[in-house]
Amino acid sequence: MPGYAVQVFDIRSTPNPSFVAPDGTRGTVKTTQPKFELHGRQINDPSPIAGPLFADMPVLRAVHRDAWDKVERIVIGAEGPGPNRWRTHFQPARVEQDQPLPLTLRERGGGWFFARLYDIKSRLIESLDFQFLEGLHDISVPRHPALPGPDGHQPIDVQIVHSEAVTIEVEDCQPRRVKGGTVVTLAPTVGNDSCECRISNGNATVRAKLSVDRIWWAIGAEGETPSDWKDKAIELVRGDFRATSSRALFVRFPTAVGGYHLFVGFAPATALRYPFPKSAERPLEIPLRDLGESLPANMSDAALRLWLKDVSANAESSVVATIVFKFKCTQCEFVAGQIQLVLKHAVTAHLSTFLALINDYDELIRALPELRNYPRYVHRCCKCNRLFPSDDNRPDRIFDHVCSKVQPHFEVVRNADRIRELPIMRDLPTAYRCWKGHVLKNPTRNDLAQHMLSEHRHDLYLELG
Repeated sequence: MPGYAVQVFDIRSTPNPSFVAPDGTRGTVKTTQPKFELHGRQINDPSPIAGPLFADMPVLRAVHRDAWDKVERIVIGAEGPGPNRWRTHFQPARVEQDQPLPLTLRERGGGWFFARLYDIKSRLIESLDFQFLEGLHDISVPRHPALPGPDGHQPIDVQIVHSEAVTIEVEDCQPRRVKGGTVVTLAPTVGNDSCECRISNGNATVRAKLSVDRIWWAIGAEGETPSDWKDKAIELVRGDFRATSSRALFVRFPTAVGGYHLFVGFAPATALRYPFPKSAERPLEIPLRDLGESLPANMSDAALRLWLKDVSANAESSVVATIVFKFKCTQCEFVAGQIQLVLKHAVTAHLSTFLALINDYDELIRALPELRNYPRYVHRCCKCNRLFPSDDNRPDRIFDHVCSKVQPHFEVVRNADRIRELPIMRDLPTAYRCWKGHVLKNPTRNDLAQHMLSEHRHDLYLELG
């Protein structure tokens, strides 16, 4: 930018850099860099909840030695609620960069404490919280991938290394005492990614939060955070990715994930990059319709993946969803993953729905033109059940039938199966009519099935989603 100059300072060596303006006035840049730190054998506490945790009493160190010039008094005390809690104070030795804490603090064996630094007017300069416990040596969380494998996340054993005098109490977990310490197993469930524990040595107690980095995901409606988190592939259908879909992929991250780039998609070349959420309490929400354009044409190979890439371009990935076909029978609730299974079901269970047997004699004659030479009517004697074919509907002309002294009564027979009982009508063909009006003469069951598959294939199933 013309007319401007940029100066870069390392505030660790120059805590309050000064400058001279063009008009000759002098200015100072005040920084908020901490002026004091606690140093010692710090425990690898994955999630410090009460300040840094030390294996022994730490020392108080000034980032710059001259910082002690403004400190008049250092107060050390037991942290926590309640009156009359232990505390002591001392004056710093200004010629030393490191200030040992009072021996009376070591005699307490550990706990949760504060260190507050005041100037000559009793104004607070800085306050630091810390914990230490004698006999506690280390908390070791084994290296593990944040993304699960094909079988999901695995249990992780967190080892707390300590002396025999130290005891461990853990919420929602059963600690296991081993040689040299205690093992706490964090089960591969959403609620067990972390747990709080109390570590005690006599009357001294510190708290630690054991946590592991695990990524979980779920499918739900947009804008509604789901509760059913998964670490294995979820089945989706093609319709979930349509432009009108309101479904979304939710990804839940651990608090400590950092230094990675996140990608979601069906292939590395078409995957979309997403930012990590600012808060672990709020999962990342990805509308599935955003991924619809990259859905592979070959659906049998479609798997939605999540990639984590570090700054060195090393990547790990997990399949979060597989895209499956689901087809439903149009006539019932039968569902299958292959069209052929639904077609086979429909032919077996619903053939009569699509192809109706023509069993009415009048309808059969109209359906098959070649039956026009057959008798137009068939009458049945209501007394003896004998059948009489004729070309008109005049049973009073049947003069050669007398089955009793009473004049017989006749009715018209329409059932084709009954008519085939007449010797002259035994060759009366069978016929079926489909939804579309096609008539099949003397078909076998295989003929009917083939007709359903060729003429009604797309009437037999629906693709779900």
